[in-house]
Amino acid sequence: MEKLAEAVVYTVTYINTREEGAGACLEDDVSVLESVAFMMQDASDAELDALAAAAKRALAEELATAHPRDTWVETYSAWMENLFGGDGWIGNDRA
Repeated sequence: MEKLAEAVVYTVTYINTREEGAGACLEDDVSVLESVAFMMQDASDAELDALAAAAKRALAEELATAHPRDTWVETYSAWMENLFGGDGWIGNDRA
């Protein structure tokens, strides 16, 4: 479950931080993110905890690079809260 959670965190972050004009279609990006959030509504506590842990690991890895990307740091920092609209989450920690 750990690797799957890492893949989901990376994919959503990539879509969220992709610059316009880099093959991005804003409407498609929003649609994909909404679909992911909808599918995750029924995730188990274990699955949600795995996603939160993956987001924390990704943040730590990004901060450990020589030149952390601000948008990625910002996105990883509040990944769970952003995906679930702050419903039960503060950043990547349960409220």
